[in-house]
Amino acid sequence: MTEKQLSLEQRVEALEAKIVIIGTGLSAILTELAGVGEAQKVEAEGLWDSTKIQWVEAEGQAGPYEKSDDINNRDFKAMLKDLGEHQGKLTRGDYFYWTFTNGATVGRKKRKR
Repeated sequence: MTEKQLSLEQRVEALEAKIVIIGTGLSAILTELAGVGEAQKVEAEGLWDSTKIQWVEAEGQAGPYEKSDDINNRDFKAMLKDLGEHQGKLTRGDYFYWTFTNGATVGRKKRKR
């Protein structure tokens, strides 16, 4: 192999190494963006997980229920939006959810089957 060919081969190997490094960086960026995109998707589509919301047991005229005003929680915000789109009341899974008149507190009660 000539000196010129060896130099070319070394440059190609160096470029390949840089491509691997760039690819790894891009993969990390895409993974991070996917997480941000997923969070926006959850809010945009009104998807929420009630198990990620802090609930407090309470007692009302109709018996025991749970309530939350976990306003700094993304799932709570998505739930509030969903409730707003359903006139403040909806049933999901095993629970009936409603919005209190203050608009910032949500109650839930296990459905009777």
